[in-house]
Amino acid sequence: KITRILDNSFSLYLLNKSTMSYGIKSIRYENTARHILLQNENGPCPLLAVANVLLLQGTISLPVSAVRTGVATTDDVCNTLAIVAMDGNPNGNTSSNYHIDELMKFFPTLQYGMDVNPRFVCGPTGMEYTIGVNAFDLMKVGLLHGWLVDESDVTTRNVIGMKTYNELTQIIIAGNEAKDKMDILSQKIKKVEYQICLESASGDEDKKIDSELESKGSPRELSIIQNKSKPTECDDISEELQILETNLLKTRQELAEESETFTEYIIVNNFLLSSSHQLTLCGLHALHSHLGEGKMSVFFRNNHFATMTKKHGVLYLLVTDLGYKNVPEVVWEKLDDISGNTDFVDQDFVKTKPLVDAGTLSGRLLEHVQRGGVEEDYQLALALSQNENVTEKQERELIAAAKLASLRDRESAENGTIADLKKSPLSSNDTAQSISHASDRAVALRLQAEYEIDASLDNARRQRNQLQGNRATLAKGNSANNNGCLIS
Repeated sequence: KITRILDNSFSLYLLNKSTMSYGIKSIRYENTARHILLQNENGPCPLLAVANVLLLQGTISLPVSAVRTGVATTDDVCNTLAIVAMDGNPNGNTSSNYHIDELMKFFPTLQYGMDVNPRFVCGPTGMEYTIGVNAFDLMKVGLLHGWLVDESDVTTRNVIGMKTYNELTQIIIAGNEAKDKMDILSQKIKKVEYQICLESASGDEDKKIDSELESKGSPRELSIIQNKSKPTECDDISEELQILETNLLKTRQELAEESETFTEYIIVNNFLLSSSHQLTLCGLHALHSHLGEGKMSVFFRNNHFATMTKKHGVLYLLVTDLGYKNVPEVVWEKLDDISGNTDFVDQDFVKTKPLVDAGTLSGRLLEHVQRGGVEEDYQLALALSQNENVTEKQERELIAAAKLASLRDRESAENGTIADLKKSPLSSNDTAQSISHASDRAVALRLQAEYEIDASLDNARRQRNQLQGNRATLAKGNSANNNGCLIS
């Protein structure tokens, strides 16, 4: 249900209180303390990305209550963006009011995603203008992509031209259909050509007989030739031959048209397959040229929306994964490779060092973890966390034990990978770069594991609380029954 709040002759549309929420992380940006929103189950959505741009710029701020609790609801975010929209129309223009009113309805849907229909030869801002793009304009936030065709690829650029992604998908569909039609038309052409050969052979045989009779010159034979000048079966053959030749010409033209469609399909399909990650080298260069130093924008790629900035000539994307909420070493990731290889940096844009800290555990739990059996340790920690007699201190120790147990094998595998790289015959530069990537991957896997384990243990605690509640309800019910009361 949507609640309407009237303000200065136009409406704000707010979601009800059952809407989703976002975690909040505190960072420093441009020497100023800022808050950013983290992903929920909807992932890196456009609402999150545009809000983070405005938060980092200092254009908006989150409610004090949200900052205090560490959670911002969709209502909080939409209300804050609505204020920006109202400020964009200070004179209260009627047509603008209607326009903004419609956008207020649209804002909450941004938490689920947004249709972006890019163009491939118009630079990072090239895309079909929709209500979603209009919403970004209203917030004065740029929406960019790097899915561009290389200028040196003249053939592909000529075929794609100003077409959008949706129009390219139509070429793909038409190309698949053209391939089937081409097979049918090719068979038809062969059949007609064969019929023409037969008709031509029949007509040549009649002409040969007439020629022989005429050369002999006898009266009877000349009479036969003269009679053949009247409409006969030979004339029918000639007429049928003309019809066949006309059909052959028409079919060949149809085949040429379908062949042209299929050729476009091949070119477009090759481009889409070779750039399936939706970022090309020329697109990356275009992003560098377009975005100024210290400027911010929203970057679209593979239906994900990320907050992007440029620092010291390098492009960075804001890391909003919930698993990094309490990891100050991971705030940004570089955007300098189209294949997805990246480096994490902190709030000062300094590269993250791969550190592993198991924390402190009580002696008994530490000995148990060190004995091995990752799965057994983790299951034991879960089972104990469901025990109603476990104290808060013991529970914290169990969480730490479970984390260490689950991470040990992952880190061991990553360390083995790094050791293998050091022994590899690659050049020192290649080896160093590979080791750096492996180390970054180790950090990412560790943090992801911590997040997954935290979620599992939280679920375990909820199940324990629910079980305790059920027991209490059952005990109360038994007591009531003993007193002669009916429990419905």
